[in-house]
Formats: sequence, C-alpha cells, structure tokens
Amino acid sequence: MSFPSQTAPIAPIAPPSNSATSIAKLIELFSAIQGEGANCGTRQIFVRFAFCDLRCHYCDSAHTWTAPDTCAIEATPGQRDFEIHPNPVTLAHLLDWVDRQNRPRLHDSISITGGEPLLHATFLKTFLPQVKHRTGLPLYLETGGHRPELA
Repeated sequence: MSFPSQTAPIAPIAPPSNSATSIAKLIELFSAIQGEGANCGTRQIFVRFAFCDLRCHYCDSAHTWTAPDTCAIEATPGQRDFEIHPNPVTLAHLLDWVDRQNRPRLHDSISITGGEPLLHATFLKTFLPQVKHRTGLPLYLETGGHRPELA
C-alpha cells in the first residue's frame, strides 16, 4: 500500500544571509492562547519567522513561505493592536518587542515558529540565549524537523 505524499519536495529556499546573526525576517510577534500540543490553553508569546522550504498541502501558515516587506508586532499583549514595521528586523528590536509583551505572570512560555524557524539558525543562536536570559520563560521551537543540519 502506498500513501500520497504529505509534502512537496524540499525547495532550496533560504533567507538572505547578510548579517545573519543580527537581522531576521519576521511575519509577526503577538501574545495568544496556545491551541495545540502539550501547552494547549496557556498564554504564550509567539515569534513567527518568515520562510519555509516545505510546501505542505495541509499547511495553515502558507503566508509564511516567503518574507513580506513588513511584519506585524502586537503593541499590547492580547489586544491585537498591531504595529507594522519593516523587514528585516534587528536583534535589538526583536528583544525589545518581546520585552514589551513579557508582563509579569502573563505568559507561560515563548513559541518560536514560522514558517521554518531553523532557516534562521544563525540568528537563533544569538537570539535564543538572550531572550531566555531576559524573560526567564521556557522556549519552544516549532520546526518541521527536516533540517537537522541547521539545529
């Protein structure tokens, strides 16, 4: 018995590598209730990165496959009052935006998602330790797991 393919072939797409440790392309940053997995029902800060090199036919985030010229950053946790900022974003700006979301005892954790966040592996190696230190929150990396060489 054979099963239909769940995804299209992996495409050789990657985000620009200029200043890869200090800039990244985002889709959005916001505060919401997690609706999936073991953390379902908890409030998280979501950092959604641009780019995905899979084309899953069941994808609920196809808008992340490429990078827009701008990204949406929620100004107040859970209020959906988004500000529009140019892409790419700097490490310093992203850390400041996470700090703005991180109200005491409001969030359970931070979800690093996409797209495929591991396509920003060089940036994440700098960002993740800093955001963990600044917030003290657990970090969850939501990845397709198809790029172990980038982890």
